[in-house]
Formats: sequence, structure tokens, C-alpha cells
Amino acid sequence: MKMAHALLALSLCVHALIPAQAQTGGVSAADKDYCGSGFTEKWVPDQLFGCKMTNACQAHDVCYGKCDPGGSRYATPYCQKSEFSVPRFLAKMTCDGDFLSAIAEANKNQWQCNALAGIYTTAVVFGGQGPFNGRPISNESLKDLVETSVGPAEAIAKFTELAKLSQYNQIDLSRIQRKGSELEVLTLTPQTVSPTGSFLLPKGMKDIDIKGLMKRQNNPQN
Repeated sequence: MKMAHALLALSLCVHALIPAQAQTGGVSAADKDYCGSGFTEKWVPDQLFGCKMTNACQAHDVCYGKCDPGGSRYATPYCQKSEFSVPRFLAKMTCDGDFLSAIAEANKNQWQCNALAGIYTTAVVFGGQGPFNGRPISNESLKDLVETSVGPAEAIAKFTELAKLSQYNQIDLSRIQRKGSELEVLTLTPQTVSPTGSFLLPKGMKDIDIKGLMKRQNNPQN
């Protein structure tokens, strides 16, 4: 199930890569980290900026885990269908939509929380990529990225383009950091995956400039 979630590009929550039933392992509900499992725990915190995420993540785990042992639909004909089948894919999208709605409801008028939800959405698209998995963004870097953006749209757009560059071994997401009001991004040599320098992303970037990051990195002379 973990691999199928990574392959579904429309997946909206990284923590669901391993369902709740498989994560419990005797940990009490009070101490359980529902948002993230395995390597994702490094960059899918239950709490950041004071955003309330745990209940939304827990509900999403349950929603995704209906076909797992202990799930409400376990061993039914529905669960014999492929996860790529129309009924199960649509059900998954419902889980994802409910997850985002739950985050918004629990964190009204907090744009940083909306930014985190959008970043989690983007992260799972690239979560199955080896280079990205090997250098996940830390909680500190995630916080720096959001704080050097003027709103959720900018933070999500920046992360989307940076994740693409990480996927192609052009940057190291694990070592981005705040420099005043700007975000410093470490660049890599794809062939050797060694540091070669860095570039800065200013606060308040226009969408067209953010979307041009891939082109500029591929054609630094332009």
C-alpha cells in the first residue's frame, strides 16, 4: 500500500504512506505522531507554527486504512479492487479533500497552516523519488521557507519548484536556510551530488519567477 500511495500523483498527505493500524506499535494515542512515518517524520511534524494537525492526520490515516486489517472495509469485495480502480481512487480523493478541510477548520485564519497543508500535498508527489527521499527538508528549513514567503501561495510555489530541482539532484533540500528575509538554497553537481554553491530566493517573489527556477538552473548563463 505504501508504494501505491507514492505512485498516485494526486495524493494529498505524506503521513498516509503507512496506515494508522501499521503505525501504532503499542504507542499510546496521546504520544502518537500521526503526521508522518519512517523518513517522513523528519518533515511532516504534527506541530509547526502552532498549527493543529494531529486530528486531521489521524482521521486521514483511518480513512486510508479502511482496507487494512482492522479497517471498516477489510476483506470486503471493495478491497479486492486495485487501488488504481475508479471506486478506490475516488474514495481516496475524498479522504484527501476531508484532510485539507480538517486542517483549515482546525486552523482558521492562519495562512502558515494553509501553506503547510499545500506543501504536504506537493511533497508526496515527489516522495517516491530517491534523491528527494535521501535529502528530505527538515522542520527548521520548512519553517524558514514559509517565513520567507508572504503567503501560502508563494510558499507552496517555491516548494514545488525546489522539489523538482531536488528530484533531479540539482539542489539539496535538507540544507536550505533563511538568510535575513531570503531563502538560501544549496546547489549540487548532479553527477557527483556534491555542493557547488547556492542561490537566494527573495521574499515576495512573483509566480512567474518561481516557475522559472528550473530553467535558470539548467541554463545558468541566461
